[in-house]
Parts: sequence; structure tokens; C-alpha cells
Amino acid sequence: MDAGDAKAIFPALGKGQVYFDNAGGSQTLGTVIDSISEYLSSSNVQLGGSYVASQTSTTKYRAGFEAAARFINCSTDQIVFGSSTTQLFRNLSYTLNFKPEDEIIVSAVDHEANIGPWLHLAERQGLVVKWWRPKDGKGSLHLDIKHLLTNRTRLVAVTHASNILGIHRY
Repeated sequence: MDAGDAKAIFPALGKGQVYFDNAGGSQTLGTVIDSISEYLSSSNVQLGGSYVASQTSTTKYRAGFEAAARFINCSTDQIVFGSSTTQLFRNLSYTLNFKPEDEIIVSAVDHEANIGPWLHLAERQGLVVKWWRPKDGKGSLHLDIKHLLTNRTRLVAVTHASNILGIHRY
């Protein structure tokens, strides 16, 4: 696909604006905008009701979970949708309970979405934060983190690829 084809399917890209934003500001496909608009204007009602509009809405809602599950080869009960990864990680961080002085390991080359929630968790609960830093100066994290692990380690927070470097990091 060339750049012209890509621009044609993202309406915002035809407005003369250059977008050098992060994932939270990613532009939306025109077909997604159309689908959301159609849903909101025709079947946005309480889910799980016994009436036809609710059943239609519930079916569409479930179809979204089924499509996501097929896409990443898992079951629908393993899918969570949210407003952003940042918010989902923050929500998750509020469900975890550790003891003061327990340790968490945080990747130093991750997106704020995978750093901020864990630092706030550590602050709230008196945890020790250990930073997992690249050894090669290029952003690659090496899987050998034995030097960071102790019997007090409770969480290792790292994502699969860097949004900043655009590389798989292991």
C-alpha cells in the first residue's frame, strides 16, 4: 500500500495537518468512524435487555469481542477493551496489593503507559522500584535479569516492543 492509499482511508490525514503524535492520538480509519457513528445513532442502548434493540446492540458488542479474540487467538473472556492502555494499566495497578518493601521491576525504555501506573503503585504501597535498563546502548533489553530478581520481586513490567524505538527488544 502506498502513502496515498493510506491517506485515503484515514479522513484526518487529508486535512493538511501533520500528525507526529503517540498511540493515544492515532488517527482512525474512516470505516471505523462510520461503524461507530452507525452504532451510536441506531443501536446504542443498554446491553443485555430483553427488547429487540438491546439484543441487537448486545450481539454487535459480542461480535467485537469475538473478532478481537480471533485476531489474537484467544477466548473472549481474555479480551478487555478500554479507553487506552494507560488507563487499563492504571486500573490494573489499583487492583494489586503488595507489602511494603516488595519489589517491582520496570523497563526504562517503555512507554509512559507501562511506567507511570507502576511508579504510582510503588508510591502508594511503599514498594521498591528497580529499573531494567538496556545494556547495549541501543534500547535492547536483555532477558538476563537475574541480577534484578530477588525473593521480594512481585512484578516485572515490560512490553513486547518499544513505541519509541520501533523495535522488538529481546
